[in-house]
Amino acid sequence: RTGGTTTTWVWDTANSRLTVSGGVNALLLYTAISKKDIDIIIDIDQADAAGIVWRRTDNSNFYELDIFDASSNAGTTNKMRLFKVVANSKTQLGTDITISFTRSTKKRIRASMIGTAINVYFDGTNVRSTTDSSLTTAGLAGLINVSGSAQHYNLRIQPIGDNLSGMKVYVRATLTSDNPLLTP
Repeated sequence: RTGGTTTTWVWDTANSRLTVSGGVNALLLYTAISKKDIDIIIDIDQADAAGIVWRRTDNSNFYELDIFDASSNAGTTNKMRLFKVVANSKTQLGTDITISFTRSTKKRIRASMIGTAINVYFDGTNVRSTTDSSLTTAGLAGLINVSGSAQHYNLRIQPIGDNLSGMKVYVRATLTSDNPLLTP
């Protein structure tokens, strides 16, 4: 959010990970994709207060999923929190999500948003389904370090295509056969 501070993101190629330490509300965004509907996955084994953001149109408007492992020094442990930041005002969507996240154990976190529907997954289990219509335009996606440090091993940002339900599809098929006893 506005009012945040910079941090150091280190590409640790020897250990195949991205580490981050320090900073407040520091973002690392993938600027090649700006989509409204998106599916984001991260693999992480340490999170004091780190997570993912999407539909970020500027530093005052985006969705945020924060992760706190069991050794977090950020005031809470073994939780995930889903937020919307609108006009630089941060509001939690729903209650805290209780998880079991022992530091140094890799966990997979996933957030998916299509239209107004948001789904949050922890190690393959859907732990939150909700809706919100506050931010409806396309935006950037990436990582956030709210405070402390984190270690990321995988980041996948997958744009989701247009909803085709209710659409008509026309197909032209030409039937052929190499069997002389059949006529197409």
